[in-house]
Amino acid sequence: FTLVGLPLAALLLITLLLSFVFGPIPAVGAFGDVVLRRKGGLFGAFVVGAVLWRLGIWLIPIVGALLYLAGLIWGTGGWVLAAWRIRSTRPIEREALPDSMTAKDPEVPEDWAYPLPPPSSLPAVEGRDDVTERSDDPGGQAPPSDLGADEHRGDGPSDASEQTSTDDWGLPTS
Repeated sequence: FTLVGLPLAALLLITLLLSFVFGPIPAVGAFGDVVLRRKGGLFGAFVVGAVLWRLGIWLIPIVGALLYLAGLIWGTGGWVLAAWRIRSTRPIEREALPDSMTAKDPEVPEDWAYPLPPPSSLPAVEGRDDVTERSDDPGGQAPPSDLGADEHRGDGPSDASEQTSTDDWGLPTS
């Protein structure tokens, strides 16, 4: 909490203080523009709006606080809305990462097929043509027809009642 919370709290405090100072500017400028009926320009509208807004805050005790709060909320909303519109209408002109940091996908050849395990690791199944003899097998023979049978592997009892069945990959099934 302190590693993330303290810098985040400091950033929030700075943002809050800046919004108290600069937040009412759009509201004051818009108010001055309405008072001058859009004839005074941006600077003139801001000056007239700021003078009238500050007089309202100073001269009317309780309503002045509400005037300041209304200007603060309206102006800060104007800043946020303007930033949102600028961000959404202007496309990002640069990539998120430079080309040197992005991985390039290798070209896939036209005749590429999904790799299968070597034929010697597949059990021989009747009717399957993809399991063939391999010349580099030590015994020069095709794998036994049922790798689940312990007597073919020679590592367990030869009792037929204790034999387990295997799937196409030679893994035991229940």
